[in-house]
Amino acid sequence: MIRQPKCDGTVEPPSCFSLLLAGFDGTRSLKQVSTGPSRQDADATSTVRNMPADSSAPILHFVKKLDGVMKVRRHTRHGITQINARAQMARKLTACPGWLGLSEDRTAFVFMPDRAVVVRRIFEASISGLGGYTIAKQLNENKVPPFGPSPKWDQSTIHNMLCNRATVGEHQPKQYRNRKEFPIGAPIPNYYPAVIEESLFQAAQVARQKNLASGRGRKGRLITNLFAGIPTCAHCGSAVKFHRKSLICTKVLSRLGCYRMDWSYRDFEEAFLNLVSTYHADPNIEQHEREMLADLVTHIENLSGSRIYDARLRIATILKAIVPELKIASAGLTPISRKPDARIRRNGPGRYFEVTFRHGSPLTGFPVAKYGWSRIKEKPPVVPRRGLR
Repeated sequence: MIRQPKCDGTVEPPSCFSLLLAGFDGTRSLKQVSTGPSRQDADATSTVRNMPADSSAPILHFVKKLDGVMKVRRHTRHGITQINARAQMARKLTACPGWLGLSEDRTAFVFMPDRAVVVRRIFEASISGLGGYTIAKQLNENKVPPFGPSPKWDQSTIHNMLCNRATVGEHQPKQYRNRKEFPIGAPIPNYYPAVIEESLFQAAQVARQKNLASGRGRKGRLITNLFAGIPTCAHCGSAVKFHRKSLICTKVLSRLGCYRMDWSYRDFEEAFLNLVSTYHADPNIEQHEREMLADLVTHIENLSGSRIYDARLRIATILKAIVPELKIASAGLTPISRKPDARIRRNGPGRYFEVTFRHGSPLTGFPVAKYGWSRIKEKPPVVPRRGLR
């Protein structure tokens, strides 16, 4: 703080700012002030010099201090610029997600299409209802090379990938404390090349929560239920679940009402896939519907090949995307009410289903009529044995 000189009380001493305005041109910058007056300000400078020593001391002290501050600021700004330049030159990427690569100079990420396809397949398998154990098992059986140093896929790797937002390009800065990770600041979007869409990532999170709520994901050799989470009961609107190799209304399982009928899963799957193939072959359907069903029909045809699991996985994934509504009427058009504790009957004679594909109209499907006791109501003709008349 600059002290004012003593006065006799009659004349007020000039302040630092008033002297500064009186002696220098106000349009000049503080940098020019700190370096000294110009020729144009000779008169103003002489005015300051002619002031008494005790009056000019505060302003000279202020100018000296101001010049020192400007030098420090210039030096600091110059130093920060040099530091930033060195940081940009030395910025080398040391690591990246397993599905990406690094450029030769280690300054950019490299998108790897073959690994991106594997990541997408893992998310689609999770959406279809498979758990991490089954996904890893199938990848190992198909001899898909893992991304890291591990010789094979395992359950923890699948789970870490499914909850890692780096798959959508997001980076979360972290720091380590006592060998534990802690996030620092907000996530950085578009930091990595994205390998899946945000919608696919969110769908996988919903599927994982459902698996956790139900106890676990499926661990069968094949996908048992292609329609998990899709069908509802045409009679009461409740969800239809897979139970003991059949599709049955949840109200029937809970004994809360509805008609005590179910539909054997194998029979329903056959009827549904047959409807899709027949409808796709119809020359009168719209072009957009034909294109939408083309991929589904291709995988239906692959069910007779050697890679049945991959075909069923793709069918389950596609159905999740293109079937917004599937109603199953296990009791038929004229259902019969039964007691709440009555035995559940299977494959009623009038059973049917209604499916609506995306941007399409509802379609009605019925069981496939086949020659056999479980397919038709009439008994097959009796074939006489040899030697009998």
